[in-house]
Amino acid sequence: MGYCTLDQIRTEEGLPLPPPAGDGPTDARVLAMIEVASALIDRWTNWWFEPRDQTYLLDGPGDSRSLYFPAPIVAITSVEKLDAQGNVTHTYDPGDYVVYNRHLQDNGPDDRRNSRIEYQQAGPLSLDGIVYKERFYGGGPTFMAWPRGQQNIKVVGRFGYTDPDPTGVDPEGVTPEAIRRLCRLLTLRVVWPAYSHGDLNEIMDRGRLTDEKTRDQSWKKAWPWTERLAGSTGIGMWTGDPEIDLLLMTYQRPMGIAAI
Repeated sequence: MGYCTLDQIRTEEGLPLPPPAGDGPTDARVLAMIEVASALIDRWTNWWFEPRDQTYLLDGPGDSRSLYFPAPIVAITSVEKLDAQGNVTHTYDPGDYVVYNRHLQDNGPDDRRNSRIEYQQAGPLSLDGIVYKERFYGGGPTFMAWPRGQQNIKVVGRFGYTDPDPTGVDPEGVTPEAIRRLCRLLTLRVVWPAYSHGDLNEIMDRGRLTDEKTRDQSWKKAWPWTERLAGSTGIGMWTGDPEIDLLLMTYQRPMGIAAI
């Protein structure tokens, strides 16, 4: 499902109606481009902005109470331990772990960029983790950790980057309004470039203009990626439109960093 609707583009962005009522694009074309724009948002930000069913096979760390996910948690359905053949050997009780999706719980801390579940350290446990002793400076406390293995922890749930529903009706949250706006802008660029009073190539080049001399009619354009790294502002990395690219940059998934 797209991140914006046909009605929103017609009413909020002023897209003209199709013939014979107006000179705008057909409903079918707009709807098709909404799907394209939504898919581009997912691809460029490297995650998605609505609840979706997902299943993850994770490596049990053996020395950590935490399991991390590539997308924000909306809800966890089940957590299971698998053997080497992929058979379920244990199903964890929801009381065995803590779900970090506090942004959906009474305006709690935002866990969307550090999505994880942690093995519960207090209360009744299934005890199907392992007892791990921290070995720093010759000793340390013990805690329950997820059992070590390769793809031996199966997690099923709902995942996606959503904002809390301001009406409180939907516990899974809603698509961020900025993403809805981004979807409308991307759709408009394709189906109706005239909305910006210029052709598409002109629109894409506007964000690259860094220097202009009107008397000699000379001007300078920046290369989006190199100039962005150099600290310039207003340079479009993906589309050349500063407003669109700033929104994409704001909602990009953080880069994963690992050390060996």
